[in-house]
Amino acid sequence: SEARRRHLVETVATAALSTSEGGKWEETTVLNIFNDFEYNRSVITIVATIDSIREAVLSASQKACELIDMHTHTGVHPCMGAVDLIPIYPLGEEVGVEDCAREARAVAQGLTERVRGSSAFLFGWADSPSQRGLA
Repeated sequence: SEARRRHLVETVATAALSTSEGGKWEETTVLNIFNDFEYNRSVITIVATIDSIREAVLSASQKACELIDMHTHTGVHPCMGAVDLIPIYPLGEEVGVEDCAREARAVAQGLTERVRGSSAFLFGWADSPSQRGLA
C-alpha cells in the first residue's frame, strides 16, 4: 500500500532478496515492481523456489509493515493494510497448487507471529477445505 515514495518501495523489494543475516536468497528475484501513484499502491512480483518463497515474502512484508504508516496513508483505492494481497502461484510442473497453498498458510502464520496486530485471510487452495474465492 505505497507507491509515491520510491525509496520505500525499493527498500521493501530489496528485503525480499536478503536473509536476516545479510546474505542473499538463492534463486530469488524481484521480477517487477508496478506502482500506481493515484491508488498509492505497488505490486512487487517476487519469483523464488518453493524452498525460499516463504522467507522472501515474509521479509518483504515485514519490512512493509515497519515502514508504512496506515494512519497517514492516502489513496483513492481502499486498502486493508500495508500488505493487502500475497498470491503464491506455481511456475513449473515440479511445484503444485498444494505446495503453494502450504507456503501461503505458512506466510500467513509467519506474518501474524512477526507483525504485531496483523491478521490474514486465506482464499483459494490455501483456504482448506472451503477454497473460497475473492469474488
